[in-house]
Amino acid sequence: MQLILIIAPTLLAGLTFIFVLKKNLLKGANIPIDQGVTFREKPIFGSNKTWRGFLVMPFATCFWGILLLLLVQGSLSLQHISMYFLAGICYSLFELPNSFFKRQCGIMPGESVVKTPFRVVFSLIDRIDSLIGVALIFLLFSFGTKMEITIAVLLGAFLHYCTDILMRKLHLKK
Repeated sequence: MQLILIIAPTLLAGLTFIFVLKKNLLKGANIPIDQGVTFREKPIFGSNKTWRGFLVMPFATCFWGILLLLLVQGSLSLQHISMYFLAGICYSLFELPNSFFKRQCGIMPGESVVKTPFRVVFSLIDRIDSLIGVALIFLLFSFGTKMEITIAVLLGAFLHYCTDILMRKLHLKK
């Protein structure tokens, strides 16, 4: 059951974010984090990394985490609320370094990494970067064993792959 409380809030927050993107909600937060600033004449993060993600992911992760905790355990604490909110922030934060390196390699936002010799590395990092941030929060809060959190990251990577397919089908990603 702990595994569900680790994986489901972030997964549901990701699906919530896909819904927000598809319906073009929170347009005011659809501002690139890098504000169009470049490094070596290339975008820092690109146009797909917006404040909307930093707004949706923490609040949606927290919402789904609270709801699931209440359904499963019947109670929650301020520590749980903080944990899920921080997990959502770390989800978004931990995507940024990979985005930076991809932009510097000339891979545009939403594009496949098929064209680069580092495609396997970028593909793997694409699946786990944000999950590592989430895992660190769960470890910090001692919410689950190391094994449960490791399984959550691996299962989460597979689910992330599935949501990428969904985003392509919805034309939210190339």
